[in-house]
Amino acid sequence: VLWNLATMFGLAICQPLAWCFGQLQSEPTEQRDDAPITVYLVALLLHWLANVSMNAAYRFLPGSLLQMLRVSKVAFVGILSYTVLGKDLPTSRVVGILLAVLGVIIIGYGAGHTIPGTADVVVTWKYVGLALGSEFIRSMLYVYQETTMKKYKIPAWKLASTV
Repeated sequence: VLWNLATMFGLAICQPLAWCFGQLQSEPTEQRDDAPITVYLVALLLHWLANVSMNAAYRFLPGSLLQMLRVSKVAFVGILSYTVLGKDLPTSRVVGILLAVLGVIIIGYGAGHTIPGTADVVVTWKYVGLALGSEFIRSMLYVYQETTMKKYKIPAWKLASTV
């Protein structure tokens, strides 16, 4: 939790400074963007929500389980790429997504029966859902970044350094 807080605090200070110095030094044309500040704020909000959700799940679930649940990001990004970005998914990727979903289901099911001291399976599933929600939000962030970088011609380092 402290590492995330320190990182986000550092980025909150460094990004505006980099922007100000870039404006003063007249950045080269290929590094400028016409994106409004809200584009950066939405990316920051999605990143923050994903981190808070995952850290809340760390309160109850073991880290090893949460790391395995992060595989769900593969499925979420694939589905969002297909539905939002209109990208075609080859058969091999669809099979990979289905295997990732199957693995997440098996891991989630096993979590309710193997975590020591867990009395309520519903509570365990609540935190598994919170971790999966975190990865879905993070997947939304990745798709949002790809969409906005194309729309506003933002250099990748600028949008990625926001989060």
